[in-house]
Amino acid sequence: MSRTSSVPVMTRIADRAASKGRSGWVLGADIGGTTTRIGIGNPWLVIQRQMPSVSLTEILAAMKSLLAESEEKPLRAVIAAAGPVERGRVTMTNLPWTLRASALERSLGIPVFLINDVQAIAEAIPYLQPDELRVVHKGAGSSPEDAAVILAFGTGLGKAIRFGDRSCPSEGGHAQLPATPQELELLGAHRPTYEDVLSGRGLERLYRRLSGSSLPAMQIAKGEDKHARKAKQWFARFAGRCARNFMLECKAGTCYLAGGIAARNPDVFYTREFLTALDSIPWPVSVSIIMNTQAGLLGACSVQGLDGDAQGRS
Repeated sequence: MSRTSSVPVMTRIADRAASKGRSGWVLGADIGGTTTRIGIGNPWLVIQRQMPSVSLTEILAAMKSLLAESEEKPLRAVIAAAGPVERGRVTMTNLPWTLRASALERSLGIPVFLINDVQAIAEAIPYLQPDELRVVHKGAGSSPEDAAVILAFGTGLGKAIRFGDRSCPSEGGHAQLPATPQELELLGAHRPTYEDVLSGRGLERLYRRLSGSSLPAMQIAKGEDKHARKAKQWFARFAGRCARNFMLECKAGTCYLAGGIAARNPDVFYTREFLTALDSIPWPVSVSIIMNTQAGLLGACSVQGLDGDAQGRS
């Protein structure tokens, strides 16, 4: 496939061993709609920082500072960003920013590769420790070669797929959410997408429609009043539907739930509303929550070799 193709291609990691055979340190960044994490790793992080995603100039300044301060000298930068990677650039879906690999290379002075943020989480999976995963539903043991899907609930809803040692980004969060007429009335939307509901603003929408008042998503997630509980139940129901449909589409045996909403509110996914949706999958499936909120940064620092558009280089 040519480097100018706009079709997402899979990423192959050159070496999955801990450090053996790896080709040097990586300056990694995970730029989300709310929070940015940067660090240097190979793939495990030796230095890291976190900041709000409010200024691309400040993020670049922090990356330059990290390069100057670190004893480890990265050979390249891998930047995971919330948006589709095409022809050396990412137009972010929840921020008014466009990242260009060529401009970033001039600024940082090292080769820059762009990757979708949820694809970066998919790349981190082999490096996650057992205590960084919480099992929600345990099915039959799956082979590493089996398909796995990743759902990341945060400022938006991100998706990715993993097949063996390959990963593929998805923009399925922008697909239309299947809903009954009664559910559409609840949502107050004619054709809502998955992201319209399964995100921080989606939880706020559910609460607002149920209560007639507004609260930030973080307060709703921690709330125990009847409207907060009901909003979380609806969120779990739609999340279960989303996970089921994605697993069916990819014939996946494993689903990983990622992002701040999942890591900070795991109990939402242990509910009947979420788990019932999995019953209609005609094969055993496993669902786990990724509790490590730095998985995207870890995944970015694990990337050794990319092909085609997945490089984010034209």
